[in-house]
Amino acid sequence: MKKILLFLITTIFNVNAFSQKSPDILIDQFATNLAEVSADTAVTQLFSTNQWMFRNLNATDQVSRQLSNTLPLIGNFIGKELITKKTSRYKFSFI
Repeated sequence: MKKILLFLITTIFNVNAFSQKSPDILIDQFATNLAEVSADTAVTQLFSTNQWMFRNLNATDQVSRQLSNTLPLIGNFIGKELITKKTSRYKFSFI
């Protein structure tokens, strides 16, 4: 009886939880922040999804500084285009 009750409780209250937004949403948010706000905000928001990188402030500041210094050389940010996308199952994506 206990096994049946446990099975029923786990199947009724089974909820799928996703710990992270999809890579496409992260890229869209990064591109929007880069175009409309600043490179610092875009990098901070992108690295905030990774706890280890968010705690490593030196690396985050360095990437943000390099991007801010490179943007005047490249010119205005107009849009984004997907170059390649590889997935391994549904959890791992390389974009």
